[in-house]
Amino acid sequence: MDWKKYTENHCHPSGPHHVEIVAYEHRDSGYDVFVFEPKGTVPELEKDRVDDEHIFVARVEDRDELERVAQEIDDRVGEAYEPRVYYRELGSRKVIGRIQSHLQKRGAQNIGVRLDDDGHWELIIRLKDFPLAGEVAESNV
Repeated sequence: MDWKKYTENHCHPSGPHHVEIVAYEHRDSGYDVFVFEPKGTVPELEKDRVDDEHIFVARVEDRDELERVAQEIDDRVGEAYEPRVYYRELGSRKVIGRIQSHLQKRGAQNIGVRLDDDGHWELIIRLKDFPLAGEVAESNV
């Protein structure tokens, strides 16, 4: 990636998306839109990878166009990248911790843990990572 052609400004589309999306502002005008994911995590887009973290998607002129491109990216990668609750646990997070550790060691991205309104811990992962998580524990949701 030739960082000299960009200003120090960057932005992200609004709302949650299936993959991390970033747009870097060109020195002349417009933005280059990239998916910001480690190498190998989005096979559907790997052919346009420019470095270990960035996959080039499009050149856009403004933020409205960025929103359209972000939706196109979500449509392209599909529901496999949607975050879903995989496991719920009350009290400790022993099982969630084992699953999370396994997923991280295997290179999974966008792993989250949150406390729901009923006091249960929830492990949120991409749908495509459910089989990988299943190597440790089956989903209980």
